[in-house]
Amino acid sequence: MNKIFLIFTGSIFLITSCANQGITPLSPETDEITGKLSSVSRIFANNKDSVSIYPESENSWLYIDFFGEIDTSTAGIIIERFDGMEIHYFKGWSIKRRKTELILKPQDTLEYNTAYLLKVISNKVIDLNNNLIDKDNDGIGGEDYDDDYFYAFTTLKSDGSSGDYAESLTDIFHPFISRDIYFLTVDSIVKEIWTDVDIAINIYDLTWNKTDTSLIISGVDANTVNDSTIMLFLNNSEEVKVTSTIAYESDTAEENFGRVLINPKENLKPERSYILRILGSIKDEEGNKLQKYNNIAFEKEFITLSCNHDSSECLVKAPFIVNWIYLGSSFEVEFSKRIDRNTINNNTIYLEENGIRIDGDLSVRDTGRNSIVVFSRKDGKSISGATAYVTSLK
Repeated sequence: MNKIFLIFTGSIFLITSCANQGITPLSPETDEITGKLSSVSRIFANNKDSVSIYPESENSWLYIDFFGEIDTSTAGIIIERFDGMEIHYFKGWSIKRRKTELILKPQDTLEYNTAYLLKVISNKVIDLNNNLIDKDNDGIGGEDYDDDYFYAFTTLKSDGSSGDYAESLTDIFHPFISRDIYFLTVDSIVKEIWTDVDIAINIYDLTWNKTDTSLIISGVDANTVNDSTIMLFLNNSEEVKVTSTIAYESDTAEENFGRVLINPKENLKPERSYILRILGSIKDEEGNKLQKYNNIAFEKEFITLSCNHDSSECLVKAPFIVNWIYLGSSFEVEFSKRIDRNTINNNTIYLEENGIRIDGDLSVRDTGRNSIVVFSRKDGKSISGATAYVTSLK
């Protein structure tokens, strides 16, 4: 199998997000193994200017070499079409002498004359010692966005000639959410979801550096990041919106560049479920929008603790019901916290019809920090007209 570096040509580029850091396809990093995971050293393609569209062709495969023994369960290596749609690839791993090679093979036929983007998300790629990628060599791995990698490639035209790869360098990159939500108190990141936390998430964009055709991390249009596109809801049947101030740092020179900060006007309610929702109408200066599904680009649920961050002792509150759902011959009860399964039985959760208890089966599942209990009638009849009871929970 012939491998050559993807080089800068008139029709295809290998692009990194930090062109000034000396990491290029023709100058891989040192082979010295350090105490941390080294960065992606290089990417290979084929001996053509553009990549084949056929999965069985070696000319469609991508090759990445890492220094270090990578945890192959990583979900941090993603390939997308430039409109933000993820493209699925088979991953073939080979680990030898403390180095790792990854071969990426498309699962389905690619599209002709189309540009694609490879993302290596640093805080999701670890070695077997739990070290994260440290691209900028500052001793701190997995930093958003300093340690991420971005590469672009294109496919051949239907006649077999090289694809038209961004000849005009038009900005067609869609903004993206780089990390999951996280929480802060007094601007310090915390793991605990206190009632007085701020909620944060990072949103970035990519643009062309037209002087050398590299990729540059940039911010989105700050005017589109507001309480109409970033919303926090109390997660109940009415989805009550939480009044919050929304701030976005779009200046690349700032320490918290790319961060959206949601600051609720009042403390959140203790031991309650909330939803952060981000709409796909957030866009960059060129009008490219977040990838969306039914206009929702991101949605995440979280549950608060029972106290604020400076409470010396959190009061343990009894569980309460946050949601009921009636499902034909069964009903579902969602609790505010995980329930001791020893307290879930036909004496604590049951159904009565005309004062007579109905035989039923109980099932329990835990999701996050809460429990959901389902009662199903054994006779399969509808529960309409019957009364459900939940009692004596401890």
